[in-house]
Amino acid sequence: MKRIGLILILTTVTVWQVPGEVFRYRAYEGQQYRVLSEVNQEVLLDDQLVNSSFQLNKIQVAVEALDDRGANFSLEYQNSVQSNHAQGVYEYDRSYSAEFYRDVLGYMEVPEEYYVPTVQDVPVFPQRDVQPGETWSAPGREVHDLRSGFNLDRPFRFTMPVSYRYQGKAALDGVEYDLILIDYRIYYPTGLPRIPSTNPQLVTGSSSQELYWDNRMGMPVFYREDYELTLVLADGSRATFRGDAQARVIQSTPLDRAEARRSIEDQARELGLEDVGVRDVEDGISIVMENIQFSADSARLAETEALKLEKIARILQSFPDRDILVTGHTALAGTEAGRLELSQARARAVGQFLLDLGARKQDQMMYQGLGAADPLGDNRTEEGRRMNRRVEITILEN
Repeated sequence: MKRIGLILILTTVTVWQVPGEVFRYRAYEGQQYRVLSEVNQEVLLDDQLVNSSFQLNKIQVAVEALDDRGANFSLEYQNSVQSNHAQGVYEYDRSYSAEFYRDVLGYMEVPEEYYVPTVQDVPVFPQRDVQPGETWSAPGREVHDLRSGFNLDRPFRFTMPVSYRYQGKAALDGVEYDLILIDYRIYYPTGLPRIPSTNPQLVTGSSSQELYWDNRMGMPVFYREDYELTLVLADGSRATFRGDAQARVIQSTPLDRAEARRSIEDQARELGLEDVGVRDVEDGISIVMENIQFSADSARLAETEALKLEKIARILQSFPDRDILVTGHTALAGTEAGRLELSQARARAVGQFLLDLGARKQDQMMYQGLGAADPLGDNRTEEGRRMNRRVEITILEN
């Protein structure tokens, strides 16, 4: 169960009374920003803990069009995870895309085929101004992806009543924002058939949130949440997802791909890097380590590759604000499951090596393995297989 929030660990907060505020969402042409969300979650089945994880969600939001009522947005969402509190680089898990409309009060129009945003119509604001201590309420929605484990082939959505309380101005790390408390309780009979037995019949839960709102920019800047969500299934079992989340909003600028590529190629030549290429990909610019050498059938880097990665780390430090995705690839040999496992292990090894070198912070890097699913060369030839045994380090568009 993935939480998308706007959250940050809070320090000392001072609240004082101010005149009423008129809250409105604002957007401007060409606006782009990122949301970095961290989630600490436990999953229980019939009250028995079956999984715990740290999740890192990266959401890129862009304004596509404006009108008098609000704006159209596009959203790209990436989730990576560390299961059972493993340490090190995050493993890329899944991604989503969406387009939606939001008016100035916060009400959203999201086509039903989209799985994100997870929380919709939260927060929304009244037409009138709001005094400190004043409350209001409005319906909200949550949307979840239950394809894995529950076999629902469409977004699972439900509504809930949401309560708001405006606390007033709040000083957070020396900056003044508007502090809004958000609370809701969930009780939602789904009406789904009792067959198959994994169909949720009832959803219960709660969410308690603190939202720091920048009324000048017309958007949230910090958010934190404690949540619990229980699905009562048709066979009587209960699946519970509970945890806490924190996130922050980061203003972002587009990557100048042409300039980035020139810079990487120039530095690679100066550093004497061999068997390293640069290519444009959908998500950014990839540094391609062709024919990367590991110990046989393992994820242990050869000494020559470690030296090569030290040079690549220096190049990556030229783009300190960009996130990194490390992707492992194999030639077409062995079983599909074996290729996937090996590519994941090798990508993890490269990512961890770069992390240990300080090329990125932990929340700026993730890895994935694709096995032989994305070849660059012909697997029927030795040269093609050489090209396909590679690791790509992608400087992301963010």
